[in-house]
Amino acid sequence: MKWTYPIADFVPGAHPQAVGYSDRPLCAFAAAVASFARGNTLRGMASGLSDAEIEAAAAAQFASANVPQSRAELWVRALNGERISIPHDWQPIDCPIAASPYQIDALNALPVAGGCLGMRVGLGKTITAVTGACYRAWGGGARQTRCWILGPINSHGAWSPYITALRNYFTDVSVISIDQAHKLDGAANLGGVLIIDEGHMLGAMSARRTQAMHRLRPLFDVCYVLTGTFLHAGIEKTLSMLDLAIPGAAVFSSRWKCGEHFRVLVKEKIGSRTVTKLVKPTATRDQFLEYISRYCVMLDKDSPGVAESADIPEQVLETVKCGSFPSIDSLVGSIVAEITAVPPGEIPHAAEVMHLIARSGLPDKIAAWVKVIGPSLCEPWVWFAHYTETLDALEMWLESHLVSFVRVDGSTSKRDRQEAQRMFQAGEVQIFLGQATAAGVAIDLFRACKSCTFDISWKAIDYAQLLGRTARRGSTWETCYHYDFVSNPFQQSMVDRVREGADFNASAVEYQDVKRRLAV
Repeated sequence: MKWTYPIADFVPGAHPQAVGYSDRPLCAFAAAVASFARGNTLRGMASGLSDAEIEAAAAAQFASANVPQSRAELWVRALNGERISIPHDWQPIDCPIAASPYQIDALNALPVAGGCLGMRVGLGKTITAVTGACYRAWGGGARQTRCWILGPINSHGAWSPYITALRNYFTDVSVISIDQAHKLDGAANLGGVLIIDEGHMLGAMSARRTQAMHRLRPLFDVCYVLTGTFLHAGIEKTLSMLDLAIPGAAVFSSRWKCGEHFRVLVKEKIGSRTVTKLVKPTATRDQFLEYISRYCVMLDKDSPGVAESADIPEQVLETVKCGSFPSIDSLVGSIVAEITAVPPGEIPHAAEVMHLIARSGLPDKIAAWVKVIGPSLCEPWVWFAHYTETLDALEMWLESHLVSFVRVDGSTSKRDRQEAQRMFQAGEVQIFLGQATAAGVAIDLFRACKSCTFDISWKAIDYAQLLGRTARRGSTWETCYHYDFVSNPFQQSMVDRVREGADFNASAVEYQDVKRRLAV
């Protein structure tokens, strides 16, 4: 359908968008129909058609995409701002936890077909989504056929307590790994509610599981995309999450059109190739934050209404420089000399050297940790590391010093993961040793108020997630402390970079907080 639709009434100054050249044609088409419903004039092949002819063509196009008219109308109403109104005293039957007022308010701020819940780690995205799903089924806004929850497999345990409540409202309740999403092709077109947990992990549109999720979304009426790190993954994934929440919510037909408007298209030289990518908005930051606020609710512990319901401790971040802190030049020289001294003596690849620098200095870091804790280990600690080699070395150190611990990494089974959490929370072990990505989601470690990293992931998402393991709801501490141990300038720059990613996400939260206060 080669329609051209205006969006300047939603995004001031934006050029018309073309459905025929879109990243996700169905989403762009839904955005075009929503633009028409707002009273805008469509161009392209729609030029010269009467309103009745455009409506008939739209109905035929949705039908060819296997989207029933009632669902298409729901999406269009959602895209144009229609919202639900859940009473604060409404709770799902048999739900183990009651939704807090700020969680109900977050749901009521989203359109009728769902949206993105960009709530800080620890603010209860799970119970919020469960409440929203059940209310939509109870109130008739979504069919009671099914509620499917798709997320990384290490997050599945967090949904177990809510299955009974969901089954009071849905015939089919299933928790499925996002890595199995491609196997759901051919699923029945029954409507219902789709919940996407840790939506930032889906990846770019070229990823198989991301494409599979976009094929699955049209089969559901309502969708909630959950993430504690909405903006960490970059603009392209942000647009994908918006279109998953409500087809057409990205408004722009393609990432390039969005990039041009917000002036975030950047060309970079990679070897002999020149690539174009999207970066964080700077000059247009406020406009971008206003743009995403339409279909995404972002909350932090300091947001209006949150502090009254969720007692989340402050978290102090500290960077601890360890050892002699050598320059990058001297480190590269010593690493290359060490590698080439062993036959066959080949010069290592640059990537190999970078990873060695990123995880170097562990003995100095352990010594710094010992200095931080003082003469004796009397408090529980959460240790994180990105590299398996670092985890192995830390495990050997703990064993040699007779310190009790549990370890969770990418190879840990769901049952062992839950048992490790139980043992740590029950005080049966002193240290929780976790791999930054695998142990950074869907796990409660708030028995401890102190955590640290001995080396970090290169992704701001992983860093933000691991910070939320201790500073979260359920903690009885007034303040939590996190220490990043760094032994060279490269590691220091990695910490600075991932914290900068968190700052951009925080700026979006602050922007929405101001809007909420102005609305009161």
